[in-house]
Amino acid sequence: MRIILTLLLAINSVEGFGQAAQKGSVQVILPEDVVQESIKLIAFSTPTNTFGVVWTYTAAGATKTCAAWEADGSHYGLTPEFKKSWLKHPSDHEFHLTRAAAEELVAGLKTKKGLEFWLN
Repeated sequence: MRIILTLLLAINSVEGFGQAAQKGSVQVILPEDVVQESIKLIAFSTPTNTFGVVWTYTAAGATKTCAAWEADGSHYGLTPEFKKSWLKHPSDHEFHLTRAAAEELVAGLKTKKGLEFWLN
């Protein structure tokens, strides 16, 4: 399971690093948009000691996220087939190089203020 998750996360890791430094529109993820029990922090020990955070959206949060991605226009591969499939299992992830940054993300997903993501 961990190998599958590692491979899945590694495939999409290019977009995760440095995402906050990119300019674009902002997506706000509120705690009610996320299934709180699904938030997990995963430590990868090799080769870069990175930390991943994975979570699952609620139905309302998934719809809101999909709408934000469509409005942004920079999410290539957002086909009707992908959207239909993703809405059945609406999960997301983010990578960080430090545990503190990953824990800050987890806290942002759980607090009332929500969490802001920069979209390309």
